[in-house]
Amino acid sequence: MNDDLGPNKKRLMEVASTAKPDDVLVDLGVRHGASSAAMLYATLDQGCTVIGVDPCEQQFGPRERYEYLRMDSITAAERITAPLFLVFFDTLHIKQQVMAELFHYWPKIRVGGWAIFHDSEWGEKRDHYLGQDWPPVMDGIKAFFGQPFPNCIHFEHHPESWGMTFIQKLDDWIPNPEGMAEALEDSARLTKHVCGL
Repeated sequence: MNDDLGPNKKRLMEVASTAKPDDVLVDLGVRHGASSAAMLYATLDQGCTVIGVDPCEQQFGPRERYEYLRMDSITAAERITAPLFLVFFDTLHIKQQVMAELFHYWPKIRVGGWAIFHDSEWGEKRDHYLGQDWPPVMDGIKAFFGQPFPNCIHFEHHPESWGMTFIQKLDDWIPNPEGMAEALEDSARLTKHVCGL
């Protein structure tokens, strides 16, 4: 499958393949389904469920072990129950959206599970909405987890193909970052604008 995951798809599949039987993996921002397909294939032997979330009409057809929620990522968080093994973040490539999604999904990821972020190495490129450029994905990761990164997470970053960042949850620590209320407000405003909600 020709997609924009690039060489980082191999690492995504390696991580996904360590899931336990009946684990749940979530793909936020399905688009054409490259990440959903990678997670389904990597967990074939474990029988895991993959949940795809996207407000657009389904472009990645029905599959065994696959559930599609046609809604925005924050609304979907109310429907998706813990524990989760892996959440793949690839919606709006904006600091505030990343923080809002982590606020809702990080507590649901089990110890040993992963948060994986696509498009985390953008250089000077920015998403532009509502007449302004927004800070990028990596800014959201750093703001949510704090700097330097704490020992209760494992952090790895692969800059190829616009970047992919992997964070493993090593204990039940839940961050309490500054600016969370503002990030949630900005996320709601952006979601309404982009999704036409």
